[in-house]
Amino acid sequence: MVESIAGGRSLPAEVLDQIAIKTDGVPLFIEELTKTILESDLLVARNGSLVLRGPLPPFAIPSTLQDSLMARLDRLAPVKEVAQIGAVIGREFSHQLLAAVSPLPQSELEDSLDQLLKSELVFRRGIPPHATYVFKHALVQDAAYATLLRSRKQQLHARVAQVLREHFPAQAEAEPEVLAAHYTKAGLTDEAIAYWLLAGRWATERSANVEAISHLTAGLELLEGQPASPERAKRELMLQISLAVPLTAAKGYAAPETARAYTRARELCGALGDTSQLFPAMYGEWVYHMVKAHQRKARRVAQEFLRVAEQHRAPDGIVVAHRSLGLTLLNLGQLSAAREQMVQVVALYDPEAHRSLAFRYGQDPRAVGLSFLAWIEWLLGYPDVALKHSQEAIALARDLAHATTTAYALSVAPYVHHFCGDLAGTHKAAKAAVVFCEEERNPFWLAMARVIWGWVLAEEGEVERGLAELRSGLDGWRETDSAWLLPCYHALFAQVLVKADRSEQALEALDQALATMRETGERLYESELHRLRGELLLRLSPQQNGGRAEMEYLKALEIARNQAAASLELRAGTSLARLWRDQDKCSEARDLLAAVYRRFTEGFGTEDLARAKALLHALH
Repeated sequence: MVESIAGGRSLPAEVLDQIAIKTDGVPLFIEELTKTILESDLLVARNGSLVLRGPLPPFAIPSTLQDSLMARLDRLAPVKEVAQIGAVIGREFSHQLLAAVSPLPQSELEDSLDQLLKSELVFRRGIPPHATYVFKHALVQDAAYATLLRSRKQQLHARVAQVLREHFPAQAEAEPEVLAAHYTKAGLTDEAIAYWLLAGRWATERSANVEAISHLTAGLELLEGQPASPERAKRELMLQISLAVPLTAAKGYAAPETARAYTRARELCGALGDTSQLFPAMYGEWVYHMVKAHQRKARRVAQEFLRVAEQHRAPDGIVVAHRSLGLTLLNLGQLSAAREQMVQVVALYDPEAHRSLAFRYGQDPRAVGLSFLAWIEWLLGYPDVALKHSQEAIALARDLAHATTTAYALSVAPYVHHFCGDLAGTHKAAKAAVVFCEEERNPFWLAMARVIWGWVLAEEGEVERGLAELRSGLDGWRETDSAWLLPCYHALFAQVLVKADRSEQALEALDQALATMRETGERLYESELHRLRGELLLRLSPQQNGGRAEMEYLKALEIARNQAAASLELRAGTSLARLWRDQDKCSEARDLLAAVYRRFTEGFGTEDLARAKALLHALH
């Protein structure tokens, strides 16, 4: 390798020994150290070989790759400044930007670049002035950068940022993080913070959540060094509000980092008397309590949110507040009130004015409203309408091309198909949700999708695989610090455990779900939990548990009626009617089930209604 670099000429043995010792066989170091020696005055050509001019000085050959690269740059003194400016710009830099930043005349600049190219420290793509240069290795860039004094580095970074803003506005707009980095290294903190905020928001709009978190955190870290003032507080408020959105996507709504960002934003709103960012901060406080399953507290925050939004006559805030209150009321089992709120979301939503809300609050309120309006409509007894709303939510999310909104709509949709007893539809919807959320690395919605995907696999015969997938979803849900919907998830878990012939464990899962529900106040699936418990008791011992199962079914019926949850009332009524039939109470069974069945006006092709109809025929 050394002879090849030396053009086929051999080097003295003692020089080769030094190269071998110092490079330890690292190819890049061998190449650079050999070129350093060839460019020095240590050797002279004689009879086709290279020999030492005299004794080899003890420190003549650099000991590190960094030393070797710096030695080469020092011997290229006329072009060293060009390499330094290029290193400040980055590993790769354009001819036009370099020319705009460098003070050298065009002819001198081109001569210097030619020398750098001959040294093979830099490579070129294209033809000047449209050429792009790239340092051979990041270590070469580091070496050139290291030769600059700190004050000179700051001057050059400031100059690069200025040139980008004034002469390359399109690039500056597309890559605000580049200007932010240059302003940071230039020590121009105010400008750097402003551009880190722009970079974070731009990354959030592209659903590049990890990048957004990094950019916004960089801005907050710079802000820490500034003295307290109203202006500092305003900047922190904008950064915290902007940071909370990608944090929800990357870590979850109830993650400590997300909660800290929203809590701090609410504190700053209060200190500044600023209402412009108050609604996102209040939304953050609500979503934290909702996802942690503090449902009663979530309702109080949502009600305050709506009151303040209406007081300030803020259309954006009103739409989001209705959505927040609607979802909370659904969780509490207050279905008719929940429906009223979600209908308001859909009615008040202005596609033009409210399209940007997805980026401010993390997801589009209308798509979310439609997604959970689908759940509400199914519970109220309108399965066809429910499926229609679910598909509308997905279509809107895809039209918006907003990743978190799409993840939201896709992950909620398979549960609607599941409620309707549509296994094929649940399979298709759950698979789509899992694939999308995996691609977008959205742990919160991926966990929700995996829970229902595990149920699908078990229903299709892959019981152990389904059980593993469902458990993975539950674990992922808890890892995002979420407790919301756990009663519903445990109901699915119990059904899969039954298929795995683990009925005792299934009963424990249902008891855990009911205990969780009593603790959190999350009652939307309460009726179904009691019904499933009755089914399990009968499965374990039909003779001994008939009375206990009947009590569970009656409890399920009472809860469903109080909630106006017609679909859950139908399920409980069907289970109780079947039990009464087996107890020779056919007349009571028929009267009970017929009264529930006749209230339905649609969804007659769904599994629940078909099962109820078949049982009614049998009872007649």
